[in-house]
Amino acid sequence: MEKLKQAYDVEVIWRSYELRPIGSPPIPPEYLARIEATRPRLVKMAREQYGLELNRGPMGIHSRSALMGSKYAEAVGKGAEYHDAVFRAYWQHANNIGEVDVLVEIARSIGLEREPFLAALQDERYAAR
Repeated sequence: MEKLKQAYDVEVIWRSYELRPIGSPPIPPEYLARIEATRPRLVKMAREQYGLELNRGPMGIHSRSALMGSKYAEAVGKGAEYHDAVFRAYWQHANNIGEVDVLVEIARSIGLEREPFLAALQDERYAAR
C-alpha cells in the first residue's frame, strides 16, 4: 500500500471486516491445510516482489478488538500509523493481534496512551463502526 501511495495520488480508506467473529465455526482441517500449503509461495512472493519477510501470526484469532482500536486511532489522527503497526505485528512479527495486551503495546508504540485506548476497546461507539 505504501508503494501505491508513493507512486500515485491515492488516499487509502480502511474498512473493517471481521474474518473470524466470535461464535464462528472452527476452520475445517482440510481448509487449514490448503491455507498452510500456500504459505511458502506467499512468503517467497512477498520477499521477491516487495522485499518483505513474512512471519504470520496465529490463524483463527478474533480481530474485533484490533478493529475497534483502529476506529479509535483514526478518531485521534493516528489511523495510518495504527494500521501499519498492526499489519507489521501480525504479518512480520507473528503477534496475536487478538490479545488486548498486544494491541496496547501497538497503540503505545505509535504514541497512544494506554487508558484511553483500553477504554475505546470497551466503547460501543467504536464497536458500531
